[in-house]
Amino acid sequence: MKTISPLAGQLVEYIESRIVSGEYGVGSRLPSIRRFAAKFRLSYGTAYRAVEKLCENGLLEQRGPSGVFVRARRSIGTGRSGRIAVLMEPYVGESGTGLCHTAFMGMLDAASKAGYQLLVQYVSGTDITPELIRRTAGTADGVILLNEYDSELGDYPQLPCPTVGMLVQNSWNGRISTVNLDPLEMACCAELYFRRARTFLRRVKIFASPKPVYLTRGRQFKRQWEERGGRAEFHVGLPTDGYEEDCGYFFTSDQLLQSASAAYLADTGEQLADRCTVLSVDGKQFLAPVFFRFPTIAADWQRMGECVLSEMLRLLNDPRAMPRNINICGRLRLPQQE
Repeated sequence: MKTISPLAGQLVEYIESRIVSGEYGVGSRLPSIRRFAAKFRLSYGTAYRAVEKLCENGLLEQRGPSGVFVRARRSIGTGRSGRIAVLMEPYVGESGTGLCHTAFMGMLDAASKAGYQLLVQYVSGTDITPELIRRTAGTADGVILLNEYDSELGDYPQLPCPTVGMLVQNSWNGRISTVNLDPLEMACCAELYFRRARTFLRRVKIFASPKPVYLTRGRQFKRQWEERGGRAEFHVGLPTDGYEEDCGYFFTSDQLLQSASAAYLADTGEQLADRCTVLSVDGKQFLAPVFFRFPTIAADWQRMGECVLSEMLRLLNDPRAMPRNINICGRLRLPQQE
């Protein structure tokens, strides 16, 4: 097979992620090569080589002038039973709601169908260590990280089994696979939302949680907004100044906007979302009843969990398979759309 450039490789990874997640279903036609080239700012030839590579791999097929179609998803059949360790924060098991809990339910269902048992180990982010991960890996066929553990974990240990992380931004130079909400699609969605705001906005303030996955979201949006001529201010943590009605406020997680909204309600007796143009990411408000209602870019967390398990089975089934980064699209949801 022909080798491809790193830029073409990024497009291969993007398309493959969408096939794995089911967003590009079997038999569906892909967007045109010219559209991919424009979206990722590639030459037509580079985009063509990425699609050609996926055709060679058997995931896509060219049907003449009709276009390029998805041939089949990669098999996730295991051919055997086994055990997969899942490391998660203690609150996930106690809450019964929320992002990680919903994702875990998706993993559990997919694992049951595949004949695998999930071994849950509750570990707070401050307690995670390479040695703990090594011990866990010694009792399982694979390890799943269901938390932003890369914010506390400096290095990742060499293991005899594969690892897949959700909400983990750091792949440690391709040592583990990651499954996350797509930051590029999220940035495009957020840009469109603010451009269609009720008041004309040229400036947006970005507030990010101090963890890699959320910082990446904020930086991606800042780049997208500024490339389109807007002005953006990037902050880590919660707002400390007053709010301006002619400024947009983008929070890289629902939890952060929830905290800001609670503080604003305590100070003013009003809802922040009624006063300012705000947007957050994740869709947690639709899973946690105690959350305020505000616009969000929501992921399908059940599907996210299924994709984590699917990726783990791919790595277990093929010892030659390389880890990869899988990004799942979110969609804008407004409170009135519940």
